[in-house]
Amino acid sequence: MGYQYLWIDRLCIIQDDRHDKKLQIRNMHAVYKHCAICFVLPGGIQRIVGLNEETGWITRAWTLQEAIAPARTYVVYDRWDSRYRWSGETAQEVFPDGSFRYSMAPLADILASSIPLKGYSGYRPAIIRSTEGDLEASASARVQLVALWGAMKLKGAAKEQAIWRSALMRTSSRPVDMVYSIMGLFDVTLDTHAYGEDDRLLASRAVAQATLQKGCAPNWLGTSFFLPPSRKLSAFPRVPETSVVNDLVQIGYTLPDGRWREVAAMMNNFGDAQWWLVEMPSPTTIDDAGFLHFSSYAISAAFVCGGREFTPDFDNLHVADDGPSYVLATDGTIWAISDSPADLLDQRSTFMVFIGRQYPWDESAWAGDCTVRAVIVEEHSVGKCQILGWCWLGDVFMEWIKASWRAQSFRIGGPE
Repeated sequence: MGYQYLWIDRLCIIQDDRHDKKLQIRNMHAVYKHCAICFVLPGGIQRIVGLNEETGWITRAWTLQEAIAPARTYVVYDRWDSRYRWSGETAQEVFPDGSFRYSMAPLADILASSIPLKGYSGYRPAIIRSTEGDLEASASARVQLVALWGAMKLKGAAKEQAIWRSALMRTSSRPVDMVYSIMGLFDVTLDTHAYGEDDRLLASRAVAQATLQKGCAPNWLGTSFFLPPSRKLSAFPRVPETSVVNDLVQIGYTLPDGRWREVAAMMNNFGDAQWWLVEMPSPTTIDDAGFLHFSSYAISAAFVCGGREFTPDFDNLHVADDGPSYVLATDGTIWAISDSPADLLDQRSTFMVFIGRQYPWDESAWAGDCTVRAVIVEEHSVGKCQILGWCWLGDVFMEWIKASWRAQSFRIGGPE
């Protein structure tokens, strides 16, 4: 190809020199951003894998940067069944018997070909994430693939939300690398000597602070509306766990009933992955204790009981004419809300707070009539609140929100 230099992370970073690693981590985004071309080896440098072999590439923290930052990114892969092809730029080797051995293709082409389409059952490459298996496995794969696609193709706030979302479905042996691996994508460079290996939350707070100081919205709020909030930084989702299933890493949570579920499976199918949050509170800031400060419309809320499973585009589509309205949160809890606190039996300082509206990336896609998003917050100490849950509300709520909900200031974080 005529290039003079080749960069391979494993070889070009002195792996047993902590100072060099910290220095190069600060430079990694620049390396990828300014490279002429980036080659993705999903199976690692040990061997070239075929398109039909699922790998752990999409679950590794640092691979998100190599997919997004370079101007040109290609996947290098081994032989596959040439009966199945896609249009687009490829490089291939033809053998004397007429058979093909594809050597590389643009990552965007392979990713697009891997995303399953509703009602279509043709062959799809599994090298990024296999869609085979039960319905939940297929849906989880679709969420991961679509989130990465958005991080690669979108612009502005939608892109930033997709980056946060895709990063949440990845892992690293050093927790702090989960932040270092994406900071450059937000045009942020942290002092890598200031954080220890386990300081993921501190580093996340620092990146979030830096993006807000640049005038960006709190785009991590658009990650998902179905994940449990962090007990330390409740404006962020709880840090997921990792599990190895069939020699492949999965990222998810152990639920209260003991079940394991992938992060991707807990999102609204792939609905969360292909939407973005707009009309978020502005301005917003994060203080050095990790509390998110903002003002928005809010209304008094009271816990009623645990409910049933939330169904998007079915629940929360009506506002009561008299008395409190009842809202089913995405975690299955039921809340009463009223602009007259006397209507509520529970007099604790609990509120439902308008946080924005969620729309699909493609303006031609159907947005439904349930685009309003809100959070349930509770004051856990004087002037400090924590997020208890998320709510999808019908568009009919907007008139009530603007007419009767009261603008209030909140400081959200903790409680730990």
